[in-house]
Amino acid sequence: PLGIKRIRLQAGWAKTEKTKGVYNFAWLDRQVDYLCAQGMDVLMETSYGNPLYRGGGGPALSDGIPSGDEGLAAWDAWINALASHYKGRVRDWSTWNEPNGCKQNTPELVADNNIRTAAIMKKHIPDARIAGMVLTNPSVRFAEPYMKILKDRDKTGLFEWMIYHDYSLNPDSVYPKVDEFEKVIH
Repeated sequence: PLGIKRIRLQAGWAKTEKTKGVYNFAWLDRQVDYLCAQGMDVLMETSYGNPLYRGGGGPALSDGIPSGDEGLAAWDAWINALASHYKGRVRDWSTWNEPNGCKQNTPELVADNNIRTAAIMKKHIPDARIAGMVLTNPSVRFAEPYMKILKDRDKTGLFEWMIYHDYSLNPDSVYPKVDEFEKVIH
């Protein structure tokens, strides 16, 4: 009735995998199935980390993107499980939420994570529409090196959108930044 067509959900790796290698999607299935039954599309977000694994990050924004052999292998397994489980139900995906909200997440680290995540998603869901960057604001300082990496690696085609969601009290104050941000993206 409100005209809402798409809902963003956070997948919750740590909530889904409480025992190594065992994924329980029941809590998320209830939400996805309900939304699909209402005729809504789900934009599924892959973040955050999982403290079960060394280098797996934690369940909050400030815990950082997975790193190291164990953390990255576990992340890959999580994304494989997530994409495989929701194939046919979820087409729209979002990479790590607000990575620039954590100082240890550099544009290079985020680009690596986003490319890695999108490549795994596309193996399971070739027509997946994936959002990259997903910043807390339209930061050109973050976007420039991120987009250069995507371009240099010929990976811009993995992404349908680049997302930011700003927290300013007056959205109009952000629009001048958006123009410059948009130019960097294009």
